[in-house]
Amino acid sequence: MTATVGMTAPAGPTGVDRTYLAALHENAAWEADTLLATEESFLAARPSHRRLARAMKIAVACHLSAGSRLHGDRSLIAYADRLTRSLETLQGDSGLFSGDNLDSPPDSSFTANDLMESLELLDADAGDDVRALSRRLEAMVRRLDPALQAGGVHTPNHRWELVEALTHLERRWPDPARRARIDEWLAEGIDVDTDGQYSERSANYAIDVSNRSLLSIATALGLPALVDVVEHNLTTMTLLTDPAGNVETMHSRRQDQRGDVTVSLGRFHHQLRRIAIERNRSDLAWWAQRAWDLGIPSGGDELACVLLHPVTASLMPTPVAPADGVRVLDSGLVVRTHGDQRLVVDGYSDYPAVGRIASGLACNPTFMHAWLGGVELRSLRLSRNFFGLGPFRPTDWETSDDTVVLRESASADYYLPLDAASRHEDGTYDMEFEGRFAARMAFSRRKTISLRLDTEVSIRDLRDGIELSVDLKGPCTGACLEIALGDDVEVDGARALGEEAFVLNRTATLSGNDGTVIDVVADRVGRVPAFYEPGEEYRYLGGTDALAGTRLYVTIDIPGTLTLRLTRAA
Repeated sequence: MTATVGMTAPAGPTGVDRTYLAALHENAAWEADTLLATEESFLAARPSHRRLARAMKIAVACHLSAGSRLHGDRSLIAYADRLTRSLETLQGDSGLFSGDNLDSPPDSSFTANDLMESLELLDADAGDDVRALSRRLEAMVRRLDPALQAGGVHTPNHRWELVEALTHLERRWPDPARRARIDEWLAEGIDVDTDGQYSERSANYAIDVSNRSLLSIATALGLPALVDVVEHNLTTMTLLTDPAGNVETMHSRRQDQRGDVTVSLGRFHHQLRRIAIERNRSDLAWWAQRAWDLGIPSGGDELACVLLHPVTASLMPTPVAPADGVRVLDSGLVVRTHGDQRLVVDGYSDYPAVGRIASGLACNPTFMHAWLGGVELRSLRLSRNFFGLGPFRPTDWETSDDTVVLRESASADYYLPLDAASRHEDGTYDMEFEGRFAARMAFSRRKTISLRLDTEVSIRDLRDGIELSVDLKGPCTGACLEIALGDDVEVDGARALGEEAFVLNRTATLSGNDGTVIDVVADRVGRVPAFYEPGEEYRYLGGTDALAGTRLYVTIDIPGTLTLRLTRAA
């Protein structure tokens, strides 16, 4: 006899959303069918422990859900058992899993969390095959437990993934030492700012780690303040969602800040749905429906979430669409929306303060992302030929009723002769890095002559477009504004530099596939050729952070100014 986990949200004023459940069941069953059909090739490819654990949880969820057409299918339990045996081969002597970061407690925690959730689901089935599978899973996570209790992390979000795993273990096998470790981590405080953004400002890690883990911890330990954190974050994620349904990432401090990475709001669906229901948020209900329409990444994973939290199968509050407005975030992000126009300006970069490109820093030189009707300006960047210091990255910003102003001062030094006391007859001096390059020149002992470049970029919302003003004060050189465009935008009236690149003479038009036409008019253009300069850190290694796709370049002489208007054609 097969026990079931049903969608038994308590009967109440909201009831059960049977339309959602039917669609979710079919989505999950299709995914499980695909897993079963491709098992041989999947295992032959030597999947990571995380992929094995997630596939197993999907199979378990479809087997146990009362509404699934695969409910009670014992082949899913046999499949899960085979995946478990593959997982066992990846578990090292320390108890941690191999295949990603070396001996990594947080990376193994991702797998531990899926395994523990599978165990919780399997508790509803008393079959002999399920009991055997559960024993194997229990043995695996018990071997992992000491390493998770003793282990450390190396990114902010990893703390909450690790604590979630420890919390799952604590619920099943209470242990004072483990609970003390959980409390120790939580006592550091959640790394969320006044706008609901985690310190890494990453949409990827918010959805896949911090939000998910904090909700799990809140449920297990009865900590509603952690749900408050997730609710605040989700509210900001919706603010940062563009007309295509992607969450803004240009201000991120992690890998998703790259211009070629998109994070669909669809990945936030279950979290939005849960908070909309639990906190009676009609606005988040609207965004949850938008996320569902965009497509969820894994029906099987979401089905498991619903089985573990049946209230999320309830009907949501009546959706209320978002209103237009202006929002200024403490991180320097300014979001302005009205009608089908949307401007997002990033006024702060970590790069000038730290002086390097690194994971964990906001280094993306994109300072604006905008939609003018159906014309997407997916990135505005300002390059300059100035000692290999790379593109403009603002450090100071201010905003008024219709304008955002961004500023940066960059400088580079020429070094004068060493004084007599600092000279060495053998010509050997300390190796030092002076911010641009390294040499055995004892830079710190020398007097300097500095050259400075002051940049001010003003972005004015015209409501039927934007006006961009650039003011550059410095030595005689050149700059180039790069406007990277959406995939469906066509450029007319500009000189082609290749298949996808164009340079503005003075005027051009941009056309979207919805019929929107934008007139582009510059008051002047520079004498320098079009270019994109990624900076010495990339160029020295033969790398770049340049964007692909359709781009329109506008050149500027330094010292000099540029006024560029992008407005809807009459």
